[in-house]
Amino acid sequence: MSQQCAQVAKRADGILAWNRNGVASRSREVILPQYSALVRPHLECRVQFWVSQFRKDAEMLEHIQRRQRGCLNDELATLSEENQVELEKVQELGLLCQKRKMGEIMVKAVSFEKTVIDELKCDT
Repeated sequence: MSQQCAQVAKRADGILAWNRNGVASRSREVILPQYSALVRPHLECRVQFWVSQFRKDAEMLEHIQRRQRGCLNDELATLSEENQVELEKVQELGLLCQKRKMGEIMVKAVSFEKTVIDELKCDT
């Protein structure tokens, strides 16, 4: 299990390095969509099949996300107050943090599903 986690972390770290070195703009509008499209799905599709049983595995995956947050925090210092509120909303939605328990992820998924169903009922 630890080898799988190391491989996932190495690949995600490589994606972040590619993103940092290969992208001219470090603005939030560029970094966040790339992270959401490349790194986060890579981590989620691997982690959902095995819950990190070892603390060091969870810490390794969270280190990748802290590194990404660091890129955003550098940009956050230059953001206006309105944009800071938007970034806080993204963080509240859990787009930038890895949950250690699958139960918490499932609760979010179910609550999201309920809100979508409620919105669809209101539209009809």
